Amino acid sequence: MIQKVRLSPRIPTATPSSVPTGGPAPALGWAVAFFSLCALIGIAFAIWDSRSGFRLLMGGMALGSLALPSYFVVLSRAVKRGVVRISRTGPLRFLPPAANGAITILFAVSGLVSGVLIIIVSVFDLPMAGGRFLVSGPIVLGVTGLVLLGWMVGELRKPLGLTLDERGLRGVRESASIDVEWDDIVRVSTCGPHKAQVMVQLRDGGRKVVGGTQIGSDPTFVAAIIEYYRLHPAERIHLSDGPGAIRAVEARANQ
Repeated sequence: MIQKVRLSPRIPTATPSSVPTGGPAPALGWAVAFFSLCALIGIAFAIWDSRSGFRLLMGGMALGSLALPSYFVVLSRAVKRGVVRISRTGPLRFLPPAANGAITILFAVSGLVSGVLIIIVSVFDLPMAGGRFLVSGPIVLGVTGLVLLGWMVGELRKPLGLTLDERGLRGVRESASIDVEWDDIVRVSTCGPHKAQVMVQLRDGGRKVVGGTQIGSDPTFVAAIIEYYRLHPAERIHLSDGPGAIRAVEARANQ
């Protein structure tokens, strides 16, 4: 298991961090309340309804209703202002929190459970309420969960997180990947809504974009650290030790 450490680098950045400092956004709070209510309704039907097939489906839907808002809450807390999450040993490697992967698996499994339950209900002809949604909904959730789990297995081939070493940058998951050498990088900055992504501009005119949730770190500070090592090739010897690499940037900034 990878040992991680959270640091708050004292370094200058090109722009102020725009990572929110408060709790989840109001819209997320309302979404959590709505899906929690849906889960309670599903649990109530699963406990008290007399139709066994309907109870099974409502239990599966309740699980899905809890998994969806939990997924977004976990992702909303993956990045903290001014904080970077790196590997405690080895080269400088920005890593997402373990909760990201765990909640994604839970979300996929909850959908798969709904799909399995509708098959059980159909095969054993268990009594349930009428309605096309009660059949098509679990099937869609089951297919979605199966596809998501398959996608996650495929993603395991990519290195987790963003690694900086003397050769360049490599790694990242969640559909994104990066493998570039230092000489191919022109500039590193932030982009996207609320500057929530690190953008690596390449010499050939292309660019690579890495989301803050993919590396569990404030994109503004990650961009500043990468840009520092791009501009100071002689300092890249520090990249073999993650915490030491952060301290080297801090020491240079405080001279």
